[in-house]
Amino acid sequence: MTAEIRSSFLLLLLAAGPLAALPAPHPAQQSPEPGRLQILYTEHPGVPQNEVPGLPGAQFGDLNRVRTSFAGVIGVQAVIDWNGQFLDALLVQDRVVLKEGDPLPWAPAESLSLIRDFAVSDSGAIAVSLESTGPAATSSYLVREDSPGNWTVLAKEGDPIPGFAGKVYGTQYGATLDASNRAGFFSDGVSGGVSNDQAMEFDGVVLARTGLDAPAGQLSGLNQAYAYFDDIGSPRVDRDGSDWLAQAFLESSNDEVLVVNGSVVLQAGYAIPGSGLSTTVSTNGIQFATFDGNGNWYAHGFFNPATQYWAVRNGAILTRTGLPVFSGSTELWMSSRTFPLVAGNGTDYVVAGTGASTFLSYLVRNNAEILCAQLDPIDLDDNGQFDDNLVLQGFSEGYMTDDGSVAFLGMTRSTAAGGRTENSIVIYDNTPDPKLTVTGLIAGSTATVEVAPVETGSTVFTAFSLVGAGPSNVSTPWGPLTVALSPPYSLLPNMVGDASGTASQQVSVPAQAAGRSIWIQALEDEGAGICQLSNAFAGVVQ
Repeated sequence: MTAEIRSSFLLLLLAAGPLAALPAPHPAQQSPEPGRLQILYTEHPGVPQNEVPGLPGAQFGDLNRVRTSFAGVIGVQAVIDWNGQFLDALLVQDRVVLKEGDPLPWAPAESLSLIRDFAVSDSGAIAVSLESTGPAATSSYLVREDSPGNWTVLAKEGDPIPGFAGKVYGTQYGATLDASNRAGFFSDGVSGGVSNDQAMEFDGVVLARTGLDAPAGQLSGLNQAYAYFDDIGSPRVDRDGSDWLAQAFLESSNDEVLVVNGSVVLQAGYAIPGSGLSTTVSTNGIQFATFDGNGNWYAHGFFNPATQYWAVRNGAILTRTGLPVFSGSTELWMSSRTFPLVAGNGTDYVVAGTGASTFLSYLVRNNAEILCAQLDPIDLDDNGQFDDNLVLQGFSEGYMTDDGSVAFLGMTRSTAAGGRTENSIVIYDNTPDPKLTVTGLIAGSTATVEVAPVETGSTVFTAFSLVGAGPSNVSTPWGPLTVALSPPYSLLPNMVGDASGTASQQVSVPAQAAGRSIWIQALEDEGAGICQLSNAFAGVVQ
């Protein structure tokens, strides 16, 4: 849609209605802010976020997995309903990258059968472990797309494994990428299908092999070899690829371990090192582990007994069952409920869990503040009002990006009659709203209009009124918005965000405008149907 058409939509006035009231405060802390919780995709029918980008008529059926790069590139694995077929699909930044049944770009005679795992990098590269419809002995791949349509096969079932003499790749699992787009994964059945014969590699170098290699520092004091790797949590690397981790099981007792750079940092049947606790990590008690961009590792799981849960960063306990939801709170983390989301960005960290007395789920930052909570309303159409009958219901897998935003697979519930609870890809947006400033508002002179921060390359629309500050409801391509302007409106020339995240322009102020009041507001088009309104400026021409 052209800027001119968008601008004309911005000026269509709707019948004014009452503004939605803000919700009640959180049981434990503060009220949510409109726009902070955003829905990228959802299983809820009949809303734009249920439509699959680039596939007219396709809807999201099951949202299964979300991945982000450290800088915030988002990938989603989903089952989509397209022409009555339910198909596995991978989307990155609103682009359908792979879809079940489509010919594989690197092997057109084969089509996609299933996606096992994937990763995205800051540059938008994608690594995918998958199965094709090709011959059974050669159907498993680990591939990387460096730019749209530019694919490289990094591993194919039946091909020799570099550095592992006499072995060939079996079934590929896992996927990870560093900032240089170097990929990691592991292969199962590398000797033709023998049980537990696996090899894990990164950037073409074998990191660990089952039955042959043993991680150092086993808490048992033994030297057991790897038995098998976790099919989702192995391996993962930090931003520059200098650190790696893997979830694995050891031979003999099949002790579960978390290994960082070849050394055990957590082990089932043993206390968390340095915690001062005697309680041990339960069998199968390491549920998830990941890195932030600075090489800090995070994990969550449960103790023995399995009703007690924990979350750690670099081995230090961030929180556990029975501790306050945040420092100073009387609400405690509930037993028998996991911490489904533990992540960080090198500066901050977040933990999601359930309160013992409220039975509500919370996302807490730095053990100090609640970012969002179960029953928080969601501004689905991003119009600045909670009028969409949608609330947050729970948390699952998620990641924190460099700017402090959190993308997660969450449950959302429609509060309308007959409404359902469905999965959604939810973003807690930590980026500041664009701020509008106007300087030099002097008759016969030149004023500077500036909006920051904005995304580089985004279009910024600016409207002004000589009548008043609204509020007024307007219909736009992003849905109905409430603006702080009274009609009639006038438009300034559009601006574009520069490399520093600023949009600005010089505007001539008529000499006869002295003493006139003016109200100005800007809107940033972020793409993908998302916009951000700036603050409203009110001033008098000098």
